[in-house]
Amino acid sequence: MGRNFKMMNQLSKLFFALLLVLTACKEDKIAPETVHAEPADFEEANQVSATLPEGLALKLWAPGPLLRNAVAITFDNQGIAYVAETNRRKSSDIDIRAHRDWMVDELRLQSLEDTRALHLEKLATELSDQNTWQDDFNEDGIHDYRDLEVQSEYIRRVWDSDGDGRADMSQIYAEGFNDMLTGVAAGILNYDDNVYLTAAPDVWKLRDTDQDGVADQREKISHGYGIHIAYAGHDMSGLTMGVDGKIYWSIGDIGVNVVGPDGKRWAYPNEGAVMRCNPDGSDFEVFAHGLRNPQELAFDNFGNLISVDNDGDHQGEHERYVHIVEGSDSGWRINWQFGKYDNPNESYKVWMDEQLSVPHFSGQAAYITPPLALAYDGPAGLAFNPGTALESKWNDFFFSSHFTASSARSKIIGFKIKPKGASFEIVEEQDVVGGIVPTGITFGADGALYINDWKDSYDKKPTGRIWQMDIVKERSPERIETQQLLQSGVGNHSVAELAELLAHSDQRVRMAAQFELVRRNEPDPLIATAKTGPNLFGRLHGIWGVGQYARLNQNMDVAVSIQSLLDDPEAEVRAQTAKVMGEVGFKSAMIPLISRLQDPSRRVQFFAAEALGKIGDNAAFDPLVDLLVTVEESETHLRHGIAHALSRLNQPAALGQLASHSSRQVRLGAIMALRTLRDPAVTTFLQDTDPLVLAEAARAINDDLSIPEALPILAQTLATTNSTNEIFLRRAINANLRVADAASARRLADYARSARAPEAMRADALWALGYWSDPPLLDRVDGRYRELSGHQLSDGQAALKTTFDQLLDQSNAALQAAAITAAGRLAYKQGEARIFTFFKNKGAKLDVRAAALNALAALKSENLATALDIALVDKNMDLRTNAQDLLSEVELPEAELVGKYEKILNNNTVPEKQRALASLSKMSTSEAEALLEKWWDRFSQGAIDPSLQFDVLAAIDNSSFDALKAKSKEYEASIDSTDVFALYSATMYGGDERMGRRIFFRNETAQCVRCHVVNEGGGAVGPELTHIASQLDRKDLLLALVAPNDRIAPGYGTILLKLKDGKEVAGILEEETESALKVKVGNDPVRNIAKSEIQEREMLPSGMFNMADILDKNQIRDVMAFLVTLK
Repeated sequence: MGRNFKMMNQLSKLFFALLLVLTACKEDKIAPETVHAEPADFEEANQVSATLPEGLALKLWAPGPLLRNAVAITFDNQGIAYVAETNRRKSSDIDIRAHRDWMVDELRLQSLEDTRALHLEKLATELSDQNTWQDDFNEDGIHDYRDLEVQSEYIRRVWDSDGDGRADMSQIYAEGFNDMLTGVAAGILNYDDNVYLTAAPDVWKLRDTDQDGVADQREKISHGYGIHIAYAGHDMSGLTMGVDGKIYWSIGDIGVNVVGPDGKRWAYPNEGAVMRCNPDGSDFEVFAHGLRNPQELAFDNFGNLISVDNDGDHQGEHERYVHIVEGSDSGWRINWQFGKYDNPNESYKVWMDEQLSVPHFSGQAAYITPPLALAYDGPAGLAFNPGTALESKWNDFFFSSHFTASSARSKIIGFKIKPKGASFEIVEEQDVVGGIVPTGITFGADGALYINDWKDSYDKKPTGRIWQMDIVKERSPERIETQQLLQSGVGNHSVAELAELLAHSDQRVRMAAQFELVRRNEPDPLIATAKTGPNLFGRLHGIWGVGQYARLNQNMDVAVSIQSLLDDPEAEVRAQTAKVMGEVGFKSAMIPLISRLQDPSRRVQFFAAEALGKIGDNAAFDPLVDLLVTVEESETHLRHGIAHALSRLNQPAALGQLASHSSRQVRLGAIMALRTLRDPAVTTFLQDTDPLVLAEAARAINDDLSIPEALPILAQTLATTNSTNEIFLRRAINANLRVADAASARRLADYARSARAPEAMRADALWALGYWSDPPLLDRVDGRYRELSGHQLSDGQAALKTTFDQLLDQSNAALQAAAITAAGRLAYKQGEARIFTFFKNKGAKLDVRAAALNALAALKSENLATALDIALVDKNMDLRTNAQDLLSEVELPEAELVGKYEKILNNNTVPEKQRALASLSKMSTSEAEALLEKWWDRFSQGAIDPSLQFDVLAAIDNSSFDALKAKSKEYEASIDSTDVFALYSATMYGGDERMGRRIFFRNETAQCVRCHVVNEGGGAVGPELTHIASQLDRKDLLLALVAPNDRIAPGYGTILLKLKDGKEVAGILEEETESALKVKVGNDPVRNIAKSEIQEREMLPSGMFNMADILDKNQIRDVMAFLVTLK
């Protein structure tokens, strides 16, 4: 990017500054036109086959005409729904998977200024011809960044105008969310007659002051989100109200770089996070980070924040239930997703190789708060039963929607959390709704659960719908009373009545009463209820209300009034009182809070530690350390709470002195605190003999933003360490690469020679040394973008000289190959003779000979031509193909080169012939044209191996021979454009099985393993493919890739049938025979329907991506080669 990037960055900063001037504005009025639904529109409910537990029913509340592409949903207390609709998804909100060539530049982004500059560069007006993939939305004939400023996200109101229990009208409430960087509108919240919307890079607060159903005021209350382009669906969402009176929301790993109203910067540009602030945007902070893509958040009755985070689409990985606490790091970084991992010898991925994605196990990284449990695919929405919704059997349940783009595999799951120490475990997990494709969900004031339905497939659609899930029997009196209270509001209630409502059975009513008392400046009923309320819920809301009042009014006197509750017999009262004391920074509570560190309840200990950290008195340091001594390794949330508190005390020297403490948990906690502080005192732990402590210290120094002052000390440990811990060693090796001086190069060489070191790490040290000629942009351990400097090639060469001969004299083939490879990369000419000798030794290992051949090419050796002649006739095909790839490195007459290729085409294996054809396409001589024409003639006559058909076409299309290209175009024009099989038939044979396997398991764009299991690894969204080649022939396999809707596996698709007797059937197609279909309709038993009874049939769109839209033909051919091995 270079100079262009910097110039665009400067321009974008000016533009960005202008945007910030307009943080609030009067909304341009939208014509209050409404959309009406007719009775016939509700008949689409017959096309859905839903499954539910006994006692629940699903009713279509809002049909298609009323909304479309709804992501999130909220209700006001009058029963009006507000939905966030996306219009920009994957059209104006770019998906990085479609631009793999941008990925390194993309990982460089750390601010919105960077992001804007990248868009201006990649979508520059003068590059229009290269960017025809971008729709010309402004119809100016140019494909550029301006086309990203046309499509808008929407907020839509949907309501029931006639009181029949079904929505029949809708109206656009707000639009104009169409900045160049605007992402998907994925979070929405109605609170206090305001509507809050998240659409990166902004959080909006909107209001309709004239009651015409259209927002006429909007205010940007927070800005600085969406640093990365990332994956579609990694949006800002999850708006919810906390029991502390703050608004909480989440963002996926597109990242955060926000300056709060107080001027403090909160920068987590490579991570998903949870944020919170007051409803006016003040008191902003990042609450937690390290998440990947938590779509929605929910608080339970005790103020615990829960979410379900999406996985990283890696083989063997799963979604996760997460308990989110203040300051927590769940471990995910966007640089775990893509970047360096396809580069040679750079496949190490911290997230998977260090098992950060799984629930706690002994030896796991200490700095993360791991998930509670693994979850089902595609979490999208989350709602907690507020207390009177549905019926009592569903009390305390969370409801999580799971979007897989297929009604056959999407679902809503219910679960509860059960206390376990300072955190929880997941219990009573069960399927609740199946047969629809849910996104956002929420409870209405009437106690029913409302569900956005995206419908089948990932594509945007012209219509959507909202379902209402409710009990079959009559609503309870409590539900009816709750709805009445919510609809009438609490504004007209007396203070005494509000005090009573603090103990109401519904969380929404309790919160409304709490907030109203705070708004009225009435702390006394809050204090009284906190002390002697009729039930635990009332007491807790009294405590939270006191804290809210004290914080907003800077009044510590009210905090004094509940300090005694730190000694209350009820553990949860003690816990929440401790939490509030910390939230308001009540210093007088320090001594009783210290005593609570010895509370019999781990939960109380957690909140006491958190509070002491916020109060910030150093007298808490030793008591916190004493508590750490008692913590078990499995108590990860408690350990985090203590370490986070220690970091707030900001005593790095004292933390460093804990390196000599006898407790492993104390030493780990100290490192965690020093990591947060980014303080070099962490180097005192690099002499620890405990491998977990050593690894944790190395992580703190190397990873993320690193601790630059500590890197040289970490680098030096490589010279003396006896550790075999890979986590530590990789970072110590990497530290030497980053320090980049002559001594570091020498340490790597010495380590490679060390017999005490693990072989794989010795080879890795040589690989790192090889970078002295051209250091990588992406960190070799964590993949973060880093521009390294200071490497002198002569230092690398001098270091290699000390170890090269010794390693070649050993019998270790892996180290011989590594040393030879390093010599080639470092242009170490002194090793050329020995390298050539190793290559000529046919008794040497293939890896050594291949490394030698490549090194000779890198060295531009005078022996290269001889070596290639030898390799081209070697008995090993891999060596021969390697030599073919290097032929262009030798200065040969082109006629002679064409002769070599012709010989290969006549005599060698298919892979070698494929390479020869590809090489011919790069030549421009008449001899090359004549040889390609000969193979075109064979192709035209059907006289070549099917495995070469694609290669002949590709070679001609990529060549400069116009006459041949014209023949190829004529052939392609003759193919029926509607015949998908004919268009792709040349990809059925000739692929590279190894590359296909790599695409299947590791390609960020295809994401095959996300949905399919192979040999027990992968997701369960799509059918298992372990033996797919024994079930489908090549043609069907190909069509499954490029026309997924033409053939949907049994059990994975919804079918609509119109029978000859006029009846309609909608259900999951379980099996098809020559004479009948077996269809599962809702909760009913499977029906056997004779084909003779069917008048019409329709399969709903598949949830599978069409690989023709994602992969090129060569990649599809490689995937085919892999799939046919699965027998």
